Amino acid sequence: MEKIEPSLKEMKEVESALRAQPIAGINTWAKSRLVDCQTQWEKLSKQVISQKNRLSESQEKAVNLKKDLAEMQEWMTQAEEEYLEKDFEYKSPEELENAVEEMKRAKEDVLQKEVRVKILKDNIKMLATKVPSSGQDLATELNVVLENYQLLCNRIRGKCHTLEEVWSCWIELLQYLDLETAWLNNLEERVQMTENLPDKLDAVNDALESLESVLRHPADNRTQIRELGQTLIDGGILDDIISEKLEAFNARYEELSHLAVSRQIALEQQLQTMRETDHMLQVLQENLVELDRQLTSYLTDRVDAFQMPQEAQKIQAEIAAHESTLEELKKSARSFPPASPECRSPRGGTQLDALQRKLREVSTKYQLFQKPANFEQRMLDCKRVLDGVKAELHVLDVKDTDPDVIQAHLDRCMKLYKTLSEVKLEVETVIKTGRQIVQKQQTDNPKGMDEQLTALKFLYNDLGAQVTEGKQDLERASQLARKMRKEAASLSEWLATTEAELVQKSTSESLLSDLDSEIAWAKNVLRELERRKADLKSITESCTALQALVEGSETSLEEKLCVLNAGWSRVRTWTEDWCDTLLNHQSQLEIFDENVAHISTWLYQAEALLDEIEKKSASKKEETVKRLTSELDDVSLRVDNVRDQAIILMNGRGVSCRELVEPKLAELNRNFEKVSQHIKSAKMLVGQERLPVMSEPREVRAFPDLEKFESDIQNMLKVVEKHLELSGEDEKLDQERAQIEEVLQRGGQLLQQPMEDHKREKIRIQLLLLQKKYNSVQECRSFQRRQVVELSPVFSQYKKEHDNLMKWLDEAEHRLSGLQGVEDEQKLQVSETFFLEQSEGYA
Repeated sequence: MEKIEPSLKEMKEVESALRAQPIAGINTWAKSRLVDCQTQWEKLSKQVISQKNRLSESQEKAVNLKKDLAEMQEWMTQAEEEYLEKDFEYKSPEELENAVEEMKRAKEDVLQKEVRVKILKDNIKMLATKVPSSGQDLATELNVVLENYQLLCNRIRGKCHTLEEVWSCWIELLQYLDLETAWLNNLEERVQMTENLPDKLDAVNDALESLESVLRHPADNRTQIRELGQTLIDGGILDDIISEKLEAFNARYEELSHLAVSRQIALEQQLQTMRETDHMLQVLQENLVELDRQLTSYLTDRVDAFQMPQEAQKIQAEIAAHESTLEELKKSARSFPPASPECRSPRGGTQLDALQRKLREVSTKYQLFQKPANFEQRMLDCKRVLDGVKAELHVLDVKDTDPDVIQAHLDRCMKLYKTLSEVKLEVETVIKTGRQIVQKQQTDNPKGMDEQLTALKFLYNDLGAQVTEGKQDLERASQLARKMRKEAASLSEWLATTEAELVQKSTSESLLSDLDSEIAWAKNVLRELERRKADLKSITESCTALQALVEGSETSLEEKLCVLNAGWSRVRTWTEDWCDTLLNHQSQLEIFDENVAHISTWLYQAEALLDEIEKKSASKKEETVKRLTSELDDVSLRVDNVRDQAIILMNGRGVSCRELVEPKLAELNRNFEKVSQHIKSAKMLVGQERLPVMSEPREVRAFPDLEKFESDIQNMLKVVEKHLELSGEDEKLDQERAQIEEVLQRGGQLLQQPMEDHKREKIRIQLLLLQKKYNSVQECRSFQRRQVVELSPVFSQYKKEHDNLMKWLDEAEHRLSGLQGVEDEQKLQVSETFFLEQSEGYA
């Protein structure tokens, strides 16, 4: 329309221009055409504006609806994340209950959104009828939203339903647990009620019926508890709490069930025993009443056993049977009901007591039923038995602490105790029967019989007291003696074994090779001694108690105790001394190793300096040699100290210590002699380098003392060779040492004077030869002073090297003996080369 509007304006301009023309027909046509176009243009403009407004309104509605759809989709996404993406993991009932309430609220929220979804659906349908293009897009989005909304509704309803079912299962499980717990409480109460029941048949029967009625409880609730609990645990809902509750419930259920069943069985057995016992009591009571009536009738009619011997034997057999029955009833653990009215006594008591009294009455009547002459014999038998016991009372006095002797006395004492126990009933019966005879005046001398009965009673009581007390003392003495013998034997054996080991270790020379284990052994023995001290204390206490029980045992027991104490103290003293000896030896070895290490370090450093001395200037060489020579004296003293220390260790500690110390000492001696010789050789070389160098051969004036020096050096060589041949301690060598060292010193000074080269070389070789032989003599004396036996491998090696050296020195001397003048200078150089090569080999 914007493009067409300029054309309309041009038509207006053309029409205005035509109106100015005089042509009437064209003006009318143009005007009518312009009016039609303007009319159509205005109409069309109104339609376009109206359509534009409608489109704007539809577009705004479409945007709003799209926004509503987006908000709805976003809300559903949030609801899904908030309510549906959470796992079913609830560890407490509160969490589960909160989850149920939350899902109910979510369900209500979703259902409330249904109205909004329906409004959106109607608005989109209405918009689609008006604007198909926009409505089609919104309809597609609407379908997606509707589908998601329906899915969300279904999932929330499902999860809400599931949680409600889970909550219902949990509540139902708690209800069943409460019911079963109440039943368990009732069962536990019934079981506890059966623990302290009176020994009455009715009480035990009622308790058994009550317990059985509780045990007839159906197992349906327990099955429901197991199924509900397993369902929740499989779903991961409250698994820890449910497992704990089920475990506690099942444990208590099993415990109480087993306890109730065992208690039920015990009650059934107890009930059966009580019924049998009551039946036995009833039968026994009836029999005793019948026997009492029968004996009373005989005594009333003055009928005795001599008149009816068969009846008397029958009655005696029945009484014996009833006594056996009563003994069996007394051994049972149950308590008996009060006596029945027929057997009740003024003293009261249980039915069993009443039956025992009744049996004694029947026995007494039976004794009365017998003749008095039989009673006199029985009284004499009792007196004879008691006199026999009295004659054996000396077994109660024991003088020996030997457990076997004490046990023999105790065995004889037990025989006396058994004899008194067996005769007790007979003595009581005789005394009781005698009292009745005296009371009824059935004897000619009632006073005499009464005195006899009293004496019999006193004798029995006195013997019973002495035997009982003696038995207790002997049992205690036997226990103490056996304990003391066992503990003393164990301690003595250990002390003897340890003492033997100490003697063996202190006399053996091979044990010191492993000092750490020996020291550990000694310390363990000291700790064991402290522990054994408690055993010694226990033995002392047993000894004191045994002295109080065994008269006259003080001396022997004290002697045994003194022996143990002395052995313990001796082993402790020896062990402490042995431990101190080991520690001291270990300390000496450590000091020896430390000194050897210090000297070896110096030797290694000196050797390194001597190896590098050729690279230094003459002044540095001389300074190094002087310093090493000065230090050598101090090191020599230290080496002598180490040698003395090694000799002490090897002489005092045996072969094992010699095997440990001797190689170290031999290696130290070799290294020291090697370095000493190296220093002396370096000293001589430094002295030679200070001599001026001859530019050409020339005649040198002969010193007047050169021939004398050669003579002196030959004499010293002979002296040294003589000492090498003797190979023993020679005091003259100490006197001639100064002369040898003076010759060596003069030779060094002479070599610094100008002379012919071949004479200088000859003198230098002779000096070296003398120095070598002199060093050999010194080394031989050092080995002899340290008492190194020829059987040792170190001495054998040394002897072999010494012989080779002597052989080489003789050969060198022979080579030098034929050299006289300048014509032999070439031979002298060859001899010098040979001499240096051999000297390096023996350095």
